[in-house]
Amino acid sequence: MESQSGFFINPQEADEGISFLERVHSEGAGFTELYRSRQGGKNRLYKCLKQELRGNLLYENLLRKEFEIGFVMSHPGICEYYAFLQKPQLGHCIEMEWIDGKTLSERIREKSLSKKISVKILLDLCDALSYMHRKQIIHRDLKPENIMVTDNGDNVKIIDFGFSDSDSHFLGKTPAGTREFASPELLEGKEIDCRSDIYSLGKIMCLLPANLSSIAKKCTQKDKHNRYGSAEEVKQAILKSQSKRRWPIILGILLCVVGILLYLAKKRAENKVYKMFEETRDLIIEAGSPEPSEQE
Repeated sequence: MESQSGFFINPQEADEGISFLERVHSEGAGFTELYRSRQGGKNRLYKCLKQELRGNLLYENLLRKEFEIGFVMSHPGICEYYAFLQKPQLGHCIEMEWIDGKTLSERIREKSLSKKISVKILLDLCDALSYMHRKQIIHRDLKPENIMVTDNGDNVKIIDFGFSDSDSHFLGKTPAGTREFASPELLEGKEIDCRSDIYSLGKIMCLLPANLSSIAKKCTQKDKHNRYGSAEEVKQAILKSQSKRRWPIILGILLCVVGILLYLAKKRAENKVYKMFEETRDLIIEAGSPEPSEQE
């Protein structure tokens, strides 16, 4: 196996402080497995190769590539990568953040997403993608299964950079991704850029109850030059659409307030007129009443 990159943490053999190791996921057609462990009072997630692929140079290098890409990123919307380790039970593995939550795919199936939460998720995704793209990293396999939504706060965490691409890597630049969400240029093996992830974002948008069909349509144009040029542009389009939708609500509230004020003003005016009428009536009655001396 080739030598490690300069910033690589040396593989560690010891398992001090680990109370248990539980397999939580194994990719059916993929090449990795996920294990949960507790270390130092915290949950940790370990990603390793399937047992039959451990020692295979190609897959070992792909695992290391994922760590290298994930390790250089630090963003609240992206899963944290901590270290590249060697464990007797797992072989080479990536130690990463454990996320309490469900995949976006699970949340979609549960139909537990409101329009408000859906818009929040999409805005969070735009922020995370903007950060990634500024670092010249393209996910290449953005889909609901690779997006975690936390139990606390419905916050987004993008996961699984196994097919990701960066300018500094040449390994794994072949066509990849999931056909349902992958851009045409990615599937055809053509040159890709951040607009490939934007295509995937548009496909995800179509699955959420956010009513952003026009934005999703532009994101998923077959010709990448007709899509939004960046995730930040998508974010601004979403914010603009939400602002337009708020105006009818604001106008309705203003009309209600004006109606109430007019009603109160009318009632006040009516009360004032009625009071004047009573005062005038009393004066007339008082003026028309005979003096006591005249009645005798």
